[in-house]
Amino acid sequence: MTGRTCGATCRDGHPCRRLPMKGQARCRLHGGKSPQALRKAAERAAEAKLTAQIAVRAGRPIEDPVRWLQDVGGEVDQWLALCRAELAKATDVEESDALIRLYERALGRALDAADRMARLGIDTKFLDQRQARLDDAQGEVLIRVINRAVTDILAAADATLPADQTNTIIAAAIDTEAGDPAPQTITTL
Repeated sequence: MTGRTCGATCRDGHPCRRLPMKGQARCRLHGGKSPQALRKAAERAAEAKLTAQIAVRAGRPIEDPVRWLQDVGGEVDQWLALCRAELAKATDVEESDALIRLYERALGRALDAADRMARLGIDTKFLDQRQARLDDAQGEVLIRVINRAVTDILAAADATLPADQTNTIIAAAIDTEAGDPAPQTITTL
């Protein structure tokens, strides 16, 4: 025995010691064989099977809510695909009904995620613009850091270089590193 028992009260008042049916809390004599109990058990089993297949990211903080919402939408889409695949393999009526209910719930979640993304204006164009802004900001920070480093090096060598010429040198170095086919010419000091 597994230690689990039905636990329902028998007619004579003592607790039932039969094993519960698979995926349920009651034995077949105390409601485990009823159609609604069988449907619910099939639904729980199908959900547990699909949940085990979804990659879970527990405990990570959300650093980028936009990307997180996209990831959630992707997971819901993956859930829908898994439901469709399992539904295609289902042979039992109860299992099919349970999978259809799971599919309908997942479809509702997918529509909610898509609605949220639409209300927030999150689409490919938005994400591309956002990434371009981030790239520009990172580039500006990099230029300031390099400019400061070059200025400090030249100051240590008691040489001076105008800021616009420093920026030209830095821009040419960045273009060269980025693989720009036509790097700017650098004037000699």
